[in-house]
Amino acid sequence: MGSLGKRSALQGVGFEYSLFRQEILMGWATHAIGKLKCGETVTLTPHGNSMLPRIKSGQTCVVAPLEDGQPEKGDVVLCKVNGNEYLHIVKAVQGSRYQIGNNKGRINGWVGRGAIFGRLVENGR
Repeated sequence: MGSLGKRSALQGVGFEYSLFRQEILMGWATHAIGKLKCGETVTLTPHGNSMLPRIKSGQTCVVAPLEDGQPEKGDVVLCKVNGNEYLHIVKAVQGSRYQIGNNKGRINGWVGRGAIFGRLVENGR
């Protein structure tokens, strides 16, 4: 069933449709990004294997805001690339642009400083 079919089928359900729509509009780290923008350090539990062995799926990670500093090559950052939220690595820096990728060799894309919200400061608790 395509997304229009899901939408039509869920419209009569009300509350469930609202949750479905919210899940589509909000990523896994949306709340954490909001807190980082307010200067708060956050704890995340990302899932997936794209950052192995550096970060294991389900491992607790502490991310601090990038208040004054700029991300550097090799930093693990919480960022948004093409609408997707990632806790991935800064692979390259080119002027004011940052190339983001995972620990398996995949490149997500280039972003400006405004799409990088925090830097990993601790993992493995």
